[in-house]
Amino acid sequence: MEENDRLFRVFDYLKEKGKISNYVELASILGTNKQGVNDLKSSRKRASLKYLQSMIKSYSEINPNWLLTGNGEMIKGKEGAKMQRGAHVAAPAEVKEKGAHVAGPAVAKEKAAAKETMQHTAHSLPLVSIEAVAGIGSAGYSIQESDIQAFYVVPDFKHVDFMLRVTGSSMYPKYNSGDIVACRILKDPQFIQWNKVHLIATGEQGILIKRLLQGKNKDTWLCVSDNKDYPPFEISRKDVTSIALVIGVIRLE
Repeated sequence: MEENDRLFRVFDYLKEKGKISNYVELASILGTNKQGVNDLKSSRKRASLKYLQSMIKSYSEINPNWLLTGNGEMIKGKEGAKMQRGAHVAAPAEVKEKGAHVAGPAVAKEKAAAKETMQHTAHSLPLVSIEAVAGIGSAGYSIQESDIQAFYVVPDFKHVDFMLRVTGSSMYPKYNSGDIVACRILKDPQFIQWNKVHLIATGEQGILIKRLLQGKNKDTWLCVSDNKDYPPFEISRKDVTSIALVIGVIRLE
């Protein structure tokens, strides 16, 4: 069963329980629109890790291991056990060698994937490459599994979309090179918090991590570094492709 099939099996279950009504509500949870849901339903678009994590965060009864890998039961606890009773369970692929009963390589691979995925629960935050965040504000953007370098679990970080490793010293002493910042995507510039640190994706200068202030006019923003060796500079709002608010940091001494 593929990711899309598992996603809509969860949707059918939640709809039957009266916890979700229609595709419009599902689209809101996933952070897409009704057409995006239709694309997922028809498999024109693959259910990304971000979509699956959104469902896990919204409905605690969903088993993250099952939704991400297909292993285990769809629903946690007694309800999942009740759903399993009476169902036909296919035997895993197996081989026999010298009379011994040995699990086949496919089974071993599934078990390894399940063990790893159990660490990536609803509170897991993906650490991504700097190339992966260039399109964070674009329609239909989602973090792909190939973009993820690691996962972090930080209970105090709420509503975080991704983590990114800082490079350079322009924001010293607030951030050192090598620090990992937690970022929340801003879909509308009106949610910018002036003089707070933001991640800004631009067409000309690439990815910036700076404090943002209003520029000389409504069409520009002022980027300010904490390191005084780096003078402030203005950027055109038209050059900004996407933006995220930095809400926390992980630092290793």
